[in-house]
Amino acid sequence: MAYNTLKAIGPPINYTEKFKKEKASLEKEFQKYLDEWQQTAVMVVNYAEKYGDKEVLHHKPYGQWETFTWSQVSEIMFAVASTLLSSGIKEEDKIGIFSANRAEWHLSDLGSLLIRCITIPIYATNTEEECAYNQ
Repeated sequence: MAYNTLKAIGPPINYTEKFKKEKASLEKEFQKYLDEWQQTAVMVVNYAEKYGDKEVLHHKPYGQWETFTWSQVSEIMFAVASTLLSSGIKEEDKIGIFSANRAEWHLSDLGSLLIRCITIPIYATNTEEECAYNQ
């Protein structure tokens, strides 16, 4: 006897309708986080205090998996922010990050957000004209 996989999946869910029903509670919950943490970098610091050595970021840059814990992400974020400040970068300066989509990009972004810089992503796939526009 063949196994009916569609039966195991269950009835289809209309996610648009589900979102419409839950929208108010989702917005209220999200606003709570915004009010408490104000920005993403503060959220990382709070999670580092709460979750410490729990792994949060995984990447495979050179064929082997590397992981970062919440504490490591927070520590790197502060190191990036410190380096930017020592380099003369100030609050609300624009920071261009040229990188492929990888962990270092995200860590650099968090460090710049910590000192309230404006991150300008410049991707390896951007054309010369697109990079010039970002200046």
